[in-house]
Amino acid sequence: MQAKNLVRQRREGAIGGRLAFLAHAPVITFGTRIPRQELLRRASIPLADPDRGALA
Repeated sequence: MQAKNLVRQRREGAIGGRLAFLAHAPVITFGTRIPRQELLRRASIPLADPDRGALA
């Protein structure tokens, strides 16, 4: 993922600060400790498993 690469480069001091304008299709994100069965589910909006975070 390009965003993670930018974060790594910034932490290493290889690049300066960046401002990113992002857009994506509707998605439901949730915290890593939230059981999937507790989430409201709409068929038209996918769930995206997070790689960070806590409670939603």
